[in-house]
Amino acid sequence: MTAPITRIEAEHIPTLQAGAQLLACGTGGGDWLVLSEWLRVVIERNGPLTVAQPEDLDPEGACAAVHMVGSPMLMEEQLPTGGELRLAIEALQRWTGRELTAIAPLNAAGPNALIPMIAAAELGLPLLDLDGMGRIFPLVDMTTYALGGLAPTPITLTGTAGEVILLDGPAGRLEGQLRPALLGCGGWACCASYPGTIGQFAATGIPGSVSRVLHAGRVLRREHGLAEDGFARQLGGRSLAVGQIVDVERHQTDRTWTDGSFPAGPSSVIIGESGGHGRMIRLEIHNDILLALADGGVIASVPDGICLVSGIDRQPVDVEQLQLGMRVEVLVLPAASAWRSEAGMAVAGPAAFGLAHHVPTGLPR
Repeated sequence: MTAPITRIEAEHIPTLQAGAQLLACGTGGGDWLVLSEWLRVVIERNGPLTVAQPEDLDPEGACAAVHMVGSPMLMEEQLPTGGELRLAIEALQRWTGRELTAIAPLNAAGPNALIPMIAAAELGLPLLDLDGMGRIFPLVDMTTYALGGLAPTPITLTGTAGEVILLDGPAGRLEGQLRPALLGCGGWACCASYPGTIGQFAATGIPGSVSRVLHAGRVLRREHGLAEDGFARQLGGRSLAVGQIVDVERHQTDRTWTDGSFPAGPSSVIIGESGGHGRMIRLEIHNDILLALADGGVIASVPDGICLVSGIDRQPVDVEQLQLGMRVEVLVLPAASAWRSEAGMAVAGPAAFGLAHHVPTGLPR
């Protein structure tokens, strides 16, 4: 079990970034330099941020998830001013009438692992050592928070021009409203959502998620000499295969980015396994890696996290970086227990992504 951390300092940032990229399940792209420097500046100005176990805080204290939505890549073109997170939180506080006493991550993976750290350090609030996904999922309401009855709305969005947008209403309509609002913000925005209490987050969140990011980063940065199985076990998972990419297929879709469906288009990657059984490994991708098949049989699927690392230096590989001939290792990291329930599989299992006939044996559909 990963030892819990209690504070985050500037020296932890490169390690946190490495762990966040791995846990993103192939979708950890973004302007990491901007995010890392943003966090570094805030910590150097305000001091280290506190990471708290929810049981150590007042369960009635107000809390909310803080994150970004949209494309992290667009940060390169539209840089943050530094005030977006504070504006989003203050707007949510005005609407709910409650001042936050803690910050929670939406998902402690990818860029959204660092965003709540920036907010917590900026406002001097503790960051809860939990999250609502344990990985990245493409929609804001695909969380264990929502599974446990905590509503994602009201949600506030802030853009780099200082605009503040508040969306309130049924959770089922959120994504369809969120996408057009994002376009008005330039393609990405900072958000505060899931207003509730620390007790509610403790009851519905995945414990230890922030500590897990730092642990994963430490494994990536220090354990390059381990054999495949040993490396995967250090991360709490297993190695599926090591091989060379022999085909990358980008599939056409009629769905649009603003219709509330999953934002990115689907694709497939074929990997020729080196040694072992010499299998052909096929990865089905839609935003993140959803399914891994070996010679046509399912060997891993969502909600488990399927990740790629370089077969040379074991650094995380984003699906947008995949090229023919690249040597990669496929890892699978087990999902939190909440996702293995019937309700969890309905939200984040293969069927939720249109892959109902590809559920591994023994799991609910």
